[in-house]
Amino acid sequence: MTDESNNQPFDRDPTAADAQPAETQPEITPATRRRSRRFVFWVAYTLLLILFVSLGILGGFYLSYVVDLPEVEALEDYQPSVVTEIFADDNTAIGQLYLERRKLVSPNDIPLQFKQAVIAIEDKSFNSHFGIDIQRIIQSAILDLFHMKIVRGASTITQQLSKLLFLSPEVSLERKIKEAILAIQIEKNYSKDRIFAFYANKIYFAHGNYGIASASEFYFDKSVKELTLSECALLAAVIKNPRRYSPLLSPENAKNRRNLVLQEMCDEGFITTAQLEAARKEPLRIVGKEMDKNFAGYFVEMVRQYLQRNYSNKQIFTEGLKVHTTLNREMQASSERAMSEGLRAYDRRKGWRDKLRNLLDEDPSLRLDRYRLPDWRDEPVAGGVRTGLVLEVGPDRAVVRIADYIGELGRDGIKWTRRKAVDQVLRRGDLAEFRVVKVHPGQRKLELSLEQVPAVQGAFLALENRTGAIKALVGGFDWTLSKFNRAVQAKRQTGSTFKPFVYTTALLAGATPDDVVLDEPLTFVDDLGVEYAPRNYTNEFKGNITLRQALAESINIPAVRIGLAIGIPNVIRTARKFGITSQLRPYPSIALGAFEITLLEQVSAFSTFPNDGYRMEPYFIQRIEDYHGNVLEEHKKNVHEVIPGDTARDMISMLRGSVEFGTSQKAKSLNAPCAGKTGTTNDFTDSWFIGFTPSVTAGAWVGFDEKKSLGDDETGARVALPIWIDFMKDYLKNHPPERFPAGTEPYLSKAPTSGEPVIGPRRKVIEEDLD
Repeated sequence: MTDESNNQPFDRDPTAADAQPAETQPEITPATRRRSRRFVFWVAYTLLLILFVSLGILGGFYLSYVVDLPEVEALEDYQPSVVTEIFADDNTAIGQLYLERRKLVSPNDIPLQFKQAVIAIEDKSFNSHFGIDIQRIIQSAILDLFHMKIVRGASTITQQLSKLLFLSPEVSLERKIKEAILAIQIEKNYSKDRIFAFYANKIYFAHGNYGIASASEFYFDKSVKELTLSECALLAAVIKNPRRYSPLLSPENAKNRRNLVLQEMCDEGFITTAQLEAARKEPLRIVGKEMDKNFAGYFVEMVRQYLQRNYSNKQIFTEGLKVHTTLNREMQASSERAMSEGLRAYDRRKGWRDKLRNLLDEDPSLRLDRYRLPDWRDEPVAGGVRTGLVLEVGPDRAVVRIADYIGELGRDGIKWTRRKAVDQVLRRGDLAEFRVVKVHPGQRKLELSLEQVPAVQGAFLALENRTGAIKALVGGFDWTLSKFNRAVQAKRQTGSTFKPFVYTTALLAGATPDDVVLDEPLTFVDDLGVEYAPRNYTNEFKGNITLRQALAESINIPAVRIGLAIGIPNVIRTARKFGITSQLRPYPSIALGAFEITLLEQVSAFSTFPNDGYRMEPYFIQRIEDYHGNVLEEHKKNVHEVIPGDTARDMISMLRGSVEFGTSQKAKSLNAPCAGKTGTTNDFTDSWFIGFTPSVTAGAWVGFDEKKSLGDDETGARVALPIWIDFMKDYLKNHPPERFPAGTEPYLSKAPTSGEPVIGPRRKVIEEDLD
């Protein structure tokens, strides 16, 4: 038996025999290294490919928005829609035409406190962000997620501007992305001051007002430079929700948000605590100033019609034209007041019509103490006429609300109605017109008399003799009730106001004012066998009478005799030289104004007499400028030589005779040189007066649109002349005394009571032609 130990190697470690064999590391060969490098390359390549593809997708996604976005550089030439303004001759605005009521202000004109107010409440980081506010976006997102609804917006002022200028108001992710991109681009191209100015001129402030300038005028009746801290804060408050925070619609909401804006301004260090407390205590003083559309309404509409004939709608309603007109505000106010009073005086003579709107008939449950009318924002003034609501009524008195005043109407205030008791005229709940006789401001009480809207209409026009500029124009009682402009559109029979053209023709034919014509019954048969027999207003005849007296007293038959003697076609030719373009036919009745002519034609024609025989073409637009002040058109005088100067002076003398001792004698109350002619048509359908001073010619017409009688004895002297006199009283107060040229003095020359009716060869022509 052999020993096993003899078979073991001599160097073997007995403990190692039981140990596990160690893992051997593979040998890294060059081939392995090459495989590793290829693997890393393809991984990197794949990652880069993914990165580039992702960037391409993102770039394409970005471009898909950007290519559709407008170029923000266009803001350099951007001009938002602005108002076209119509100015009177003193450069004050009398009308506006617009799609958006906006006036632009430069960055330097925007009050610092308004800018601070908007920044404090709308975008605290405006001065530091690059168009979007990342921190605000994150905070808003967290709040929205926490509340599961939109709690706070994250749009900056620049984002709001980009939306207003370039994007639609739809709420979508796509729009928000575009809004952010545009905001960043705007910030890269424009300074903060210009961005804010774009915003301040574009934003909506309720009630049709866009931009801070229009809002300042509307709410406070002042320019932006005059705004106080409290007013700046209020305007900033409106921006978030113009309807909800309008101080007119929701004064409590507006005041609360104004105070919030003030607090935010204080927190941001824009104002002190003392300023905060003082501004908070200020009440809301809101004017709500609308352009008075009734003041010069017919004139402004005439301007608009002219613009629409000569300019595009885009120019008129969006490009901010400046239209400088000839209208004089004082003369216009006088003409409107005179026309209103004249028509009301006539209407009162015809009695009470008993046609009123009653609110309780419409809604028996209505609380009268809570009812308000839009025009009640204005304080009542003595002499004015306002709409009032009847709260209580009895036989002796009525209690009436006008704004926050309580008025009392007694029996004396209804005398003209020919009713004995107040409750025979008014009922509780009636809306009626009242004249404010006296105001007691401390007690908030009024003394009233009853009025009514006239059923009759009228027109008035005044122009400057030496230029033809229309200084005042009234086309009806109330432009808001009727847009028909009776001063330039209505053609009416002129009555005796046409006679001056007949007498002028006679003078041109060689007659003189002191020549004699026969005032006796006349019957004329025309070529068709139609008999025409004019009559005098009084049905009396004076026999021999001078031309001067016949015109002054407006006697009809002498005018017809003269017209027939000198030839009706010649009268028409004279009228044409005076600027009468309306249709005239060669009938004898033309001498008595049987054909229809506009008030504008008549007034312009009469202005020839005080202008020494020259007629200036009437006009109402002085010049038109574009928004930048470039003159687009300017009026050029158009002069017509109508009659010789000595003939014009003779006619002045004869027409002054109408005032001194004829049908126009009421005008003597002016105690100033004036001349003119009354006119009344058959059946008292039309009432006229056309008159002039050395510098101004004006005319008044009164009548019904449907051409019905004004009533017995409602002549030009009774109805139209008082309107002209009231206007002239105001005009003469504000203008120095004037004189007509020498040789125009009025005097009454009477013809001999017997003998030949005509004296001298020139005068004999008149009678021989009649024979």
